[in-house]
Amino acid sequence: MLDFGVVGGAAALPEHDPAASGMVAGTPEYVSPEQAVGGTVVDGRADIYGLGALLHFMVTGRPPFERATPADVLKAHVSEQVTPPRERNPSIPADLEAVILRCLAKRPEDRYPDALAVEAALGACGCAADWDEARAEGWWWEQAVD
Repeated sequence: MLDFGVVGGAAALPEHDPAASGMVAGTPEYVSPEQAVGGTVVDGRADIYGLGALLHFMVTGRPPFERATPADVLKAHVSEQVTPPRERNPSIPADLEAVILRCLAKRPEDRYPDALAVEAALGACGCAADWDEARAEGWWWEQAVD
């Protein structure tokens, strides 16, 4: 599984697999509901959820859930509905918001089946034609924090 908040460390080594011991592995803001509860089957659709959380952050500047403790964030991923991105940033196109919210579906079977399906859905968004590599790079530089 990917974790958009952590790279490397002991958890990346097979002999230190937190999931095998029932521990939650990952950054709470990007953990799927099935990872948060543990003891359930986790597959690549957990990565789709994490990608949705990352996309949510990219368009709103905030993770899907902000709570006082990591445990509260995990509980929110399991039991609370995500605030639609357009409520935080009305300039987000509705079709892009729909892709993000599908990635963030609570049930894995309600998410896109894989990254190729997400890519196709994002490519079908009306705003996709407005972006090219140069515009994307410019946008990233505008967002950079000194």
